Amino acid sequence: MDGNGRWAQARGLPRSAGHKAGLDRIQTVLRECYEIGVEIVSVFAWSTENWSRPQREVSYVIRTLEKHLPRLVKALHEENVRFVHIGSMDRLSIRAQEVLGWANNHTRNNGSFTFNLAFNYGGRDDILHALRKLLSQEVPIEKITEAMLDEHLYTSGIPEVDLLIRSGGEKRISNFMLWQIATAHIYFTDTFWPDMGEREIHEAFKSFNEGEHCRTNPCT
Repeated sequence: MDGNGRWAQARGLPRSAGHKAGLDRIQTVLRECYEIGVEIVSVFAWSTENWSRPQREVSYVIRTLEKHLPRLVKALHEENVRFVHIGSMDRLSIRAQEVLGWANNHTRNNGSFTFNLAFNYGGRDDILHALRKLLSQEVPIEKITEAMLDEHLYTSGIPEVDLLIRSGGEKRISNFMLWQIATAHIYFTDTFWPDMGEREIHEAFKSFNEGEHCRTNPCT
């Protein structure tokens, strides 16, 4: 969800307005993906590195999660969408932890269409988290396999990423799902997240489909 702050600043608005617009944009993106036939969508909302941002912005993002996430989850529940939080609960407020826990439980029996919210998430932290869980179980190092590590990631049970869309003009991964995107097609767009819509989503899938074609039919 990159570009929220810059989207707001370009309109003479505080960065906080961009974060609210970014949250509101999630349903639009999910709807477009659902119509295309995607069953699992993961959104990177807040990274473990974002805690270094100004305290005022950090506080606003946490309050936005506490206040507005329940409304989003209720709307997803009405559409039979399953909500899953990906990331650590460390450093989150008690209220934020309660809201995320409620969202997971409230939608756990819904259909196959799944929305993963990566909040307080980092790819390196995810791998470290999985390794620590394995070592706590006293699994011999020589017996640790990729499958075992995968089972202990925050994304356990979720297939590897097929398509990664990076909004906001940056051309980097920013520590998102480093393990899970090993074979993913990556699409970069200059569009800020609050402006992501049908055109941008379809362009990303066009790029993905062309990339899949080149894997089986060498392109020049």
